[in-house]
Amino acid sequence: MKARWSIYFLAGFFSLAALSVTISALTEAQSRAADDDDDDEDALDDALPSRVDLRVFILRPRVVKPNHLGTCVPSSNPKVNHFDVTAWHLSGPIVWSLNRSTVPRRVAGSVDSVLNQSFDAWYSGMFSQGPDTRAKRAKLDRVNAILWKKMGRSTLGATFVWFSIDSGEVLEVDTVFNKRHPWAIFPNAPECQSAPDAYDLQNIATHEFGHWVGLDDLFDDADKDLTMYGFSAGGEVKKRTLGTGDVNGKNEIQP
Repeated sequence: MKARWSIYFLAGFFSLAALSVTISALTEAQSRAADDDDDDEDALDDALPSRVDLRVFILRPRVVKPNHLGTCVPSSNPKVNHFDVTAWHLSGPIVWSLNRSTVPRRVAGSVDSVLNQSFDAWYSGMFSQGPDTRAKRAKLDRVNAILWKKMGRSTLGATFVWFSIDSGEVLEVDTVFNKRHPWAIFPNAPECQSAPDAYDLQNIATHEFGHWVGLDDLFDDADKDLTMYGFSAGGEVKKRTLGTGDVNGKNEIQP
């Protein structure tokens, strides 16, 4: 009888242990899914005014796997002459505003100068910094906002462009950087750096601001050395410098 009760007890114990492991794994999976389902494209749920459209660009790491920031590859051919233009264009100077309260501490001291340099890589004097904003997310509110917030793990940054369907004129642009990832400001060289283990703000910002001027993402491997290539990696700084296709693209659509 004692042996039978011992068998029942052990069977119950192991059943509870297995259930505990299952619940723990399920909770972790749900938590990870919730993390990856953060509102990267929350502005898509907002009602749009008549004859206004919205396009969202999301920049991702070249390789997506846990605790890895992607693989940086030095340039081999930045003279590729390829670019794609969007359905909108700038009609004049743009004033942008920063939500300073969201900026990661590591880049806070230089964030203004780095963002201005990233804009100037496209058109010097076209973009100017205005008063800070309290914007917490991308939203059509007549403020060209730049901010950080937590987004899905596979997202580095996202740019939201609202434009007139009739004229193609840009009405507003917001750029959001993912606060879930580490950020830093690296030296200009070499193109791929290993310390710290972070994304270079100027590298990512220069790419994102290419969407402000009216250039689309590129995904062909032949375009991997251009600023508008749609993937990036930790320690990469080569997007800071425009390639041939980037330069020709901005010249074609210059206001």
